[in-house]
Amino acid sequence: MAAEKEPGSKAVKQEKFELIKTREQWIESASYLGAERHEVAGALFNVSEKIKESDVRKRIKVYRGGDE
Repeated sequence: MAAEKEPGSKAVKQEKFELIKTREQWIESASYLGAERHEVAGALFNVSEKIKESDVRKRIKVYRGGDE
């Protein structure tokens, strides 16, 4: 059931859309992430299921030597 807005209310609920792809699809999309294919492959070397974009970005950051 959709939430009803009160008259005059300007608050709008925005849903965050997040991409979910397989390891191979993320490797092919490396440029979208601002990374090299080998960086994505290294960051996702132990991933076997689909993974969210935010998790991929975190893993790339750690792979590059950043903190979690």
